Amino acid sequence: MNDQKFYLVGAGKTDITPVKPVPYLGFSPRHALFEGVNDKLYARAMVISDGNCEVAIISADTIGMANHVLGKDRHFTDEVREKIEKATGIQKDQIMLTSPHIHSAPETISLRPLRDENGIEWVEELQLKIVEAVAIAKADMFEARMKVATGNVEGISYNRRKESLLDTGVTAVLFESINNDRVALITHFSLHPVIMQVQELVSADYPGVLHQQLECTIKDYEGGLFLQGACGDIDPVIGNTRKFRDVHITGSALAGEVLKLYSKMSFPSYEVQPVQIKTATGKMNLPSRSLPDAIQCEELVKKIEECYAQNKAWPASDRIKEEHYYRIKEGSNPYEGELQMFLIGNVLLTGIPGEPFGELGRIIKQESKPFWGLPVGYANGYLGYIAPKAAWEKGGYEVLGLKPDMKGSTWLWIPFHNFKGLSENLLDELFHVFVYLVKIHVIDIDFFQTIMVSFLGVKCVNSTI
Repeated sequence: MNDQKFYLVGAGKTDITPVKPVPYLGFSPRHALFEGVNDKLYARAMVISDGNCEVAIISADTIGMANHVLGKDRHFTDEVREKIEKATGIQKDQIMLTSPHIHSAPETISLRPLRDENGIEWVEELQLKIVEAVAIAKADMFEARMKVATGNVEGISYNRRKESLLDTGVTAVLFESINNDRVALITHFSLHPVIMQVQELVSADYPGVLHQQLECTIKDYEGGLFLQGACGDIDPVIGNTRKFRDVHITGSALAGEVLKLYSKMSFPSYEVQPVQIKTATGKMNLPSRSLPDAIQCEELVKKIEECYAQNKAWPASDRIKEEHYYRIKEGSNPYEGELQMFLIGNVLLTGIPGEPFGELGRIIKQESKPFWGLPVGYANGYLGYIAPKAAWEKGGYEVLGLKPDMKGSTWLWIPFHNFKGLSENLLDELFHVFVYLVKIHVIDIDFFQTIMVSFLGVKCVNSTI
């Protein structure tokens, strides 16, 4: 039993802005190099302990981290966790590595192998910078109370698939020191940071503005995190304008609501959360999308392999086809990912290694009650979109297949893994988010039973799974 009456909390950050030209995703030319920096990128970390269990949560300003970004024989998340455990003593399975999914950051989701020397050097250094951020947080922890508040920011986001579902909810988690002289804050919101995508300057997009305004406004602010929610189908209403003014007003709208929630929680009478941390993690196999028939791809594969055989680079103007080539070479076997849950106070963070649609976020929030259930996308790896069954039936950008014409010359450009999910009758049958995850084969029944018993203290006797 935990008799500690407070949390121990620390916050740290390190500058991860690339100092050399590195590739970004872009459209055309694909994988072009950044030419400068508008605003810096950071790796931010918080270490939180209840006296018995200690967790580290990291939010690094990236588009997401494919675990094989440094090669098929490497695993980015595992390597970072091992380094953090060695440097700080925090156990590997109690470390969550997340990304806000910033599109104006280096390309690290491995749509093709990373060959650029500057890019490889930056990713290797990123690992060390993340470890450093956690070490900074661990080295200067303070006794704190935990408080939670929720609000809404309407008018800055929309469902780009023209669905009615739109989560405008903001959750702020405050850690204030017992002496009221130190503050750390976690912000959770769902919105694609794509205002500044496809341009030549590094930028943290609207999450960078959020952090800047919190740092400048909150007295005794130690630092904090922005955790991206289920934003797979949620975009900024202002669009991909590539105007820094639009980044500013979007980030300011979010910051304004967070500051209001912070002020509300700062009153002494505001409810304090219980001191408890529980963690659980498990591996899952996600089914691959369907791929084109090998005969359909034969001409493209032949051309690219002939190019490589001559030690030539595939033309920059046509690198989307190169991405298709590597996706085909990967094959259609299931992809292993990790589902991770942290219960801190009454806040349940669910780390998902891909781009969850808003429907999954809604279910996690609803079915996690009485906890504040917060889906955290782009966590511990990147495996592509995780779309509901209805989205596959409707079609659209996120779920389009690789469809060459008979000559292999006209290709749709979506090479993501795009996992199918969401059972047809889930809304009638779900009684908990973990049942949902079992039903779409994200976790198996044994892992579900383990979680329900050991993590939430609930035994599932007559499940209709």
